[in-house]
Amino acid sequence: MNSVYIQTHCQPRDAALSTEDSGWLSPFQARIAAIYLKRETGNSIAFLPYEAKGVQIPNTDIELCTTEREMLASFWRAQGEINKVQKETLVTFNGRKFTIPFLYVRSSVQGVSIGSPDLLRDRYRISEHIDILEAYTFHGIVAKPPLLELARLYDLPLPVTIEGGAMQKLLGEALTAPNMPLWDILSKSGICYADTTLSLGTIWRKTLRQVY
Repeated sequence: MNSVYIQTHCQPRDAALSTEDSGWLSPFQARIAAIYLKRETGNSIAFLPYEAKGVQIPNTDIELCTTEREMLASFWRAQGEINKVQKETLVTFNGRKFTIPFLYVRSSVQGVSIGSPDLLRDRYRISEHIDILEAYTFHGIVAKPPLLELARLYDLPLPVTIEGGAMQKLLGEALTAPNMPLWDILSKSGICYADTTLSLGTIWRKTLRQVY
């Protein structure tokens, strides 16, 4: 089992089309700035822009990418290599509405072959992809909690909460020019989110998988 977390950035060019607060939610207005692949076994991988050169994360391999196209190609290649050894389930938080559509659309925009085309098919049959936000709420039967609420409930380490406008501001600064201290904060936040997501996926598999 692996988890994936992405950081997206929107640079508003037309106020009528996007805003700093909402544009990052749309793959048609924003781009992927970083991808974090947390592995249950072996080192995790952080796919970061070249501006993050020098960043180090414990037990994580860093792949620096000069373009979004290169980042997406590297991610799908890594995911494919993992699956060659053993078919792995990919875990996300709100992945059906955000992470996976973003990866698919941005791959299409950049002309990158999608390495795992089945991650959105058959919403009610959990196999290659587990969206734990849907899994824990039985596909919306109960109210959907934020990630931090689930983490707190299961006594998991809480990730640094950098989201929305705050994240967009920091990413904008970090993407403008090399800034290793800032990327250190952003990348460690990203890998923490991926780690928490993976932990929740593991707990779900052990305790709730049987009722699906």
